Amino acid sequence: MSGLGTGPRRPRWALTVVCALGSWSVAAVLAVMASLSGSQFAAGPAPDPTSSVVFWVLAGVFVAIPIAALPALGFDVRRGSAWTLASAAVAVVALLGILVVNSP
Repeated sequence: MSGLGTGPRRPRWALTVVCALGSWSVAAVLAVMASLSGSQFAAGPAPDPTSSVVFWVLAGVFVAIPIAALPALGFDVRRGSAWTLASAAVAVVALLGILVVNSP
């Protein structure tokens, strides 16, 4: 391969914005479901911490999807760095949701 015609990749901003907005919208819905399932909403049944934890982790995953996708979207980010930041985002969202939002 001579490398002709292969210049630096340009970031795909429109696809990045669509990916972030869609993913974060799903994360917001999951966060509301997690906070409702982990609290005593409207004097309903006892809160279920298991489903709340699952919803918070899923919300964290959907927050992290655009971060993990940055290299594929043309940004000059190493794949390992993107995955590390995405994993940290999952952990932060899940821990904040479980320990702060759903605290008694």
